[in-house]
Amino acid sequence: MKNKKDETQASNNHEPGKTRRFTKAQIAFYTRKKKYCALKAKRASGELLSYEEELEEDKLKTDLFASVLKFGMTEAKKTFMHYQVDSDAYLEIQQDFAEKFYEKLDSYDPLKSTPTTFYVRYFREAISNYLAKNTLRLSQYDARNSRKIAEAIQRFDKQGIQ
Repeated sequence: MKNKKDETQASNNHEPGKTRRFTKAQIAFYTRKKKYCALKAKRASGELLSYEEELEEDKLKTDLFASVLKFGMTEAKKTFMHYQVDSDAYLEIQQDFAEKFYEKLDSYDPLKSTPTTFYVRYFREAISNYLAKNTLRLSQYDARNSRKIAEAIQRFDKQGIQ
């Protein structure tokens, strides 16, 4: 096993004999999602889940979300530091992250990209929407442009350019 990555045989849709590298986050997400999908399929087939299985399903969903929540909150903090936001902004944005996460969970394949790479666009969209609705009173287009301007100002400040 390598430092932060693990090698595994390529799947059928890749060239045979080649190895692919997966991060620990991808492997952990894959195993949890596989268990979660099995329980979800069992529920969809009409079978009743036992109490232990329902608890496991809830724990898997919570663990899957927790694996990307820290990243999402970091993105929110980086963006929110440029704006005056309410004290409950982080709780609200966390709820928006959860909605996006569970909405897109079925379409994410952990064998193709890392969880943070996949969810970054959806979390940034949630941040932009929050700012547009609650802070800036701007359209989504204007909020996106405002964020780009704030990033450029920060980059110039770091370089000492007025």
